[in-house]
Amino acid sequence: MSIQRSPRHTDIALCHCSSFEYEEAINMFQKELEIQLKALGNHHPDVGSTYSIIGHTLLEDLERYEDAIEMYQRALVVQLKCFGKKGNQVAESYESLAQASYSLGRYEVAIKMYREALPIRLHLKAEQQPLGSLDRLYFELGRSLKEHGDYEEAVQMYRESLSLQLRNDYLENFVEAYD
Repeated sequence: MSIQRSPRHTDIALCHCSSFEYEEAINMFQKELEIQLKALGNHHPDVGSTYSIIGHTLLEDLERYEDAIEMYQRALVVQLKCFGKKGNQVAESYESLAQASYSLGRYEVAIKMYREALPIRLHLKAEQQPLGSLDRLYFELGRSLKEHGDYEEAVQMYRESLSLQLRNDYLENFVEAYD
């Protein structure tokens, strides 16, 4: 069962984000979440998405890292229940948790979360996922490893990222040449 997002709450929240009124946006997203929880229950993909949106606003716009981590953890629980250890949403939640942990200087946690996301992204790559997502994941894992002092492994991750980036750039240029 899927419900339409409440346009009033979501659209108002997005307008608040566009106007840099992030606390108001969070309030509107939370009202949306309350509606979803009542209508759909705790373990529905839409609920997981709303937790992620709230987490993103907390992380990127308000720099409230601990609160963002809490929202991303809730999103991950829902997404694991809905999709198991596969699917783009699950990988994104692990990566978001890693990003927030990195911002707090918790490099070991960031590394662990990126490593949870990596096999999912590799599986999705086999299903024609854009190379950019995997490239970015290798880069961010390398950055976390470097900050943690694991330089040798960081270099390996940076090389994987660079290889994918070069291959992706080549493919894009190749396609453009024939358009």
